[in-house]
Amino acid sequence: MAKRKIEVIASSSQYFEELTLEAAQKCSASTDSQALSYIASLLNKVVKSSLNDLQPLFVKQFVEVLSKPAGEQLRICKTTGDLSLIISGVFSDSINKKLLDLEYYVSIGKTSYENASRLSHSEYSSHVFGELSVGFNHYLEVLHRVSLAMGLLDTTNVLNIYETWLQTQSPHLRKLLATHGITFQKKGSNKTKH
Repeated sequence: MAKRKIEVIASSSQYFEELTLEAAQKCSASTDSQALSYIASLLNKVVKSSLNDLQPLFVKQFVEVLSKPAGEQLRICKTTGDLSLIISGVFSDSINKKLLDLEYYVSIGKTSYENASRLSHSEYSSHVFGELSVGFNHYLEVLHRVSLAMGLLDTTNVLNIYETWLQTQSPHLRKLLATHGITFQKKGSNKTKH
């Protein structure tokens, strides 16, 4: 029997920082360190609050965003992007049971972060939000790995994994599907595998 190393972590923020960096190192796409730090901070914030408290803002305020002052627009776009990223990256299994699908959350998240980047007066925030918008699917892969490490991703539900892979094209999810015997043809191949 292999010995397990027990590691004491001082805080939840340190835990998510380490988990996010480890997940990003396993991803095939390049990621921005500032965006990863932001995601780790976001995960820590979600753990300390209830996601249900934030969801009413998600749809209602996003629809009303254009009628708000610029500062309020930034806050709404940031919150909407954050929720889209967390819901689609960490809780993607639960999306498949809802009216709105993963594609919706990804689209809203990208658009929200793009608008937050444009509205932000801070060079740092503008950079982070821009990176999250452009690389949204890459950061979903990081969050899927975090979700897997935390035991939140159901690796036995092949249909959910496949539906998530269709939206994100995550190499990690593709490998996970391969462990269930699902293989993919190379582009341009006319051969069918059964």
